[in-house]
This record gives sequence, structure tokens and C-alpha cells, in this order.
Amino acid sequence: MSKVCRFALFKQEKCSDDQLPPTCDSLRQHIRRANYQAAIWLQSLDAEMAIPPIDENGWSLYDGELHIVWMTTPPAPDSLLECINCGCKTGCKTQRCSCMNVALQCTDVCTCVGCTNGKDSDELSE
Repeated sequence: MSKVCRFALFKQEKCSDDQLPPTCDSLRQHIRRANYQAAIWLQSLDAEMAIPPIDENGWSLYDGELHIVWMTTPPAPDSLLECINCGCKTGCKTQRCSCMNVALQCTDVCTCVGCTNGKDSDELSE
């Protein structure tokens, strides 16, 4: 159901990618994180807690830091992601960017420089 709803909204071009409903995979990861937190809360008054491994419950441990696992599968088929890409030289700031024009964030397929639409900006914030 989620795939059908996401695809219908995507085709209408009326909402940006961050307004689309979650993929089944991203919802599954969110549920894992919420379940992990609930398991800890349920044991909070116990003298000894049996805490499950965090890296199997929607998080990953990288260089001693926890990172959220948003998805384990691509958000769309590779054929679709390869069709939409850009090579902007000015930071993907306007509708001239083919990704922004269809309300998508830039991906690794894009060859843009100084991107402010997801690809490079996400790496800088982490």
C-alpha cells in the first residue's frame, strides 16, 4: 500500500520527497528504534536490564558513534534514480536543477558541485 501511495503522489508532482509517506523499509527501521526504546523503558526499574544490541535495532555504530539507519533499501528503483540526476555548477539552488524541479534531493548519481539539495549538504552536516 505504501509503495502505491508514494508512487501516486510522486507522479502528481504536488509534494516534495520529504512529504511522501515513508517506505515500508524506513517504517520498519523506525519501529525497530521505537521498540528498542520501549524495551529499555519497560526494564527501567529492574536492577539488571537485558538490553538487546543497539546495532540490530535501527541504529548503526560507526567510529564509536551511533547513527540512525533510515533505510536499508533504496527509496526508489535504481532505474528511476538513474533517470533523474543533475550536473549543476551553482549548488542546485534553483528550479534549473533537474532534481529540484521534480522535488527530489540530489543523489550519488548527480555530478553537481557545491550541492545544497541533499548530496553534499548532508555530508557536511554529519
